[in-house]
Amino acid sequence: MTRTMTIGMAGAAIALIVAITGQAAPTASSAQRYSVVDLGTLGGTVSEGAGISHPGLISGFAATAAGVTDAALWRDGQIVDLGTLGGMSAVAIDVNPRGQAVGLSTNAAGVTRGFLWEEGTLSDLGTLGGPIGRANRINARGEIVGFSSTAAGPIHATKWSGDAITDLGTFGGPFSLAAGINDAGEIVGAATYPDGLEHGVLWRHDEITDLGALPPAYPDSRAIRINNRGQAIGWAATAPGNIEQIVGATHAVLWDDGQPVDLGTLGGPTSRAYGINEHTQIVGTARTTGGADHAFLWQDGQMTDANDLLPDDSGWTLTIALAIDQQGALVGQGIHNGLRHGFLLTPTPGA
Repeated sequence: MTRTMTIGMAGAAIALIVAITGQAAPTASSAQRYSVVDLGTLGGTVSEGAGISHPGLISGFAATAAGVTDAALWRDGQIVDLGTLGGMSAVAIDVNPRGQAVGLSTNAAGVTRGFLWEEGTLSDLGTLGGPIGRANRINARGEIVGFSSTAAGPIHATKWSGDAITDLGTFGGPFSLAAGINDAGEIVGAATYPDGLEHGVLWRHDEITDLGALPPAYPDSRAIRINNRGQAIGWAATAPGNIEQIVGATHAVLWDDGQPVDLGTLGGPTSRAYGINEHTQIVGTARTTGGADHAFLWQDGQMTDANDLLPDDSGWTLTIALAIDQQGALVGQGIHNGLRHGFLLTPTPGA
């Protein structure tokens, strides 16, 4: 059952996003002011904002007082509990302008499955024949991408469109995943070659293209999201090894016109990009010189620590930004009053 809870100041912030829809995205300059809102929880201690869409819709998860982590949607000043597929945890990873949300949830057997939530109903999307699934993105047309296990066992990139479930294939290796889709149906993700190396890829018109990686030719990379201009973001390895095992040796990457651009870090060895809007504003997480993981905003060739955008004495440390809307509002997770909560960081018009 869907239930709602008012979250106070978030209502005003979301109304602000709606009010300024259509304006040019603000820039993260020293003159630009931001406001931050704690997205709250469903009675527990943890939450996260994972996706954001016009008109002021935010997807993510929030813990309940009973210790269950439920998928959540923030809209009209309220947090909506989307529940789970019968298990103990769920995350709404993305939401489109129609209010359709997708993500992953455990079922009553404890198995992870991809889901679609719309009009108050949480539905299991099914798989390619195996037990496991996950939905990562949904575009404005309702096309969904993610991954699921096949009857033979391997995980393959998967597209759900209407009643059809499509295996997007690999580069000859056992593994692939789809992580992002734009409104034109272009899909990005990763796929393995027979040698086991993982490459960021683009699926367009049923053809798979290797996006490449950063010099000096450590080939592992992963694309996470693509905007409607065809710009993709993700990360690439800066040392040899499997990209999931070298967490401390990746750099955030923008693929623009077929070329990978290293977005740098906040002084530490690693960064990862998770969200991009149509203004090429990019968000993610990066290691600082002091060894902390901080959310970042990258634009116009410069990476900015999102904590430098916070109002004075906000009480927040923003650790990861996962999505950014067309007005430059960021969502993600940070530490507020000692608790890991979701945040909404919004540019203040005219400031």
